[in-house]
Amino acid sequence: MEEIDTSIEGSSKKKNVQVLFAQSVIDGFGANMFHIVWQPFVLTLNPSMAFLGGISSIYSLTATLVQPIAGKMADISGRKRHLILGSILLSLALLLYAVATSWVLLVPGVILMGLSMAFSSPSWTALTAESVGKKEE
Repeated sequence: MEEIDTSIEGSSKKKNVQVLFAQSVIDGFGANMFHIVWQPFVLTLNPSMAFLGGISSIYSLTATLVQPIAGKMADISGRKRHLILGSILLSLALLLYAVATSWVLLVPGVILMGLSMAFSSPSWTALTAESVGKKEE
């Protein structure tokens, strides 16, 4: 028979999983809505087609280059802080998009989105793994 973890640490880990799950659901809805309107929105700002492809590359490049450094920083300073920082950076990016009247303003927004992914993704994954723990056989 499996023992039930009633310790404070056990309940904290369970709460982490619940919060991370809720965040994933909300992020999923938001990301899906965002991706539906992203390309038509960018096209209303009259960029070149090369820019449209390039801006996706800027996002991926930013996230890829910064993620290992951000992951190491999260290990040192705390994962929850990096999740919050990722959310703040994402909010700033979306705010930039909301006020964008030119495609030029999309570049800093995409960089902020890449940074958001770089800071939140390793923290989210590690926090989930730690909160679930190992299943002993």
